Amino acid sequence: MSASILILAACGNDTETTTTSGADDEITLRYATGLQPEDTVTQGMEIFADLVDERTDGQVTIDVYHSGQLGSIQENLEQVQTQIIDMTNNTSAELESVLPSIAVMGLPYLFGTTEEVRNVLDSDVTAHIEEAMEEQGVKILSWQDQGFRHVFSNVRPITSAEDLRGQTIRLTETSMHIDAFDALAANPVPLEYTELYSALEQGVVEGFENPVVSATGNNLHEVVDYLSLTNHAHSQMLHTVNLDIWETIPEEFQTIIEDAATEAAEWVTEETEAREQEALDLAADHGVVINEIDEDKFEEMADIVRPTWDAYREQIGDELMEMVEDAIGIN
Repeated sequence: MSASILILAACGNDTETTTTSGADDEITLRYATGLQPEDTVTQGMEIFADLVDERTDGQVTIDVYHSGQLGSIQENLEQVQTQIIDMTNNTSAELESVLPSIAVMGLPYLFGTTEEVRNVLDSDVTAHIEEAMEEQGVKILSWQDQGFRHVFSNVRPITSAEDLRGQTIRLTETSMHIDAFDALAANPVPLEYTELYSALEQGVVEGFENPVVSATGNNLHEVVDYLSLTNHAHSQMLHTVNLDIWETIPEEFQTIIEDAATEAAEWVTEETEAREQEALDLAADHGVVINEIDEDKFEEMADIVRPTWDAYREQIGDELMEMVEDAIGIN
């Protein structure tokens, strides 16, 4: 690799080109997210950057940009695809625009327990997805467990499907989740995560769905009244890098970067799990009313939503669907 590496950075709608110079093989990579500094994923990015800096003796620098400094979450993904930035993180749902079959990881009411999720993540499913993602020009460096997703609302607690009827709920821009909340008679609204806080304050949306640790890490408990532990889907955050950029990095540095990404992901997963009760307590202390869903009502909601899977089986593919079902123990 030459001593000068071209780095493209996007800020808002403007694009500028900068050059990083230094000793032979000195590399600077830009890693952007729309998440706040308090989010465990953002903190994991900082840990990852520190590990890489330490283990390469400063020859590889990871510059971390949080809070949408280089654009929205969706824009960051597009910027990675077009080499405007180098790295970002996205949920599996957000990555459907790159690889439609990854939708399998976000199917509503697919996973019943954390153990089932871990069984899938430890199976050949992830290798299958990673290989298919590379064919689309994006490399997955790590998978991070964000926990189950729940419904937050300013209207009422969710104790059954009927309670969601007519509520305007913010979702990620994925048709699968929109279809699920449509089936539950809610009014789903795709909206960038960076815009959610103000949208809740202004009443543009009445609620949203998200893992609890991520929600409190981004201060969203400040602008909602109710949290219902719906466990309707599971959320994984994936650390991605542009494949063409990755292949320009010397192999010895690739190994260090991959190992650091794995270690940081393990920290995020463990820290997210450890902080879940702390996040619930924080929300409750702020006045958020928290409720669980009775098992029979949970099953009623699942029965309403699961038929929406049929529309996605073709894009997921029978092979991948069967691999996931086998890892969970459905077959």
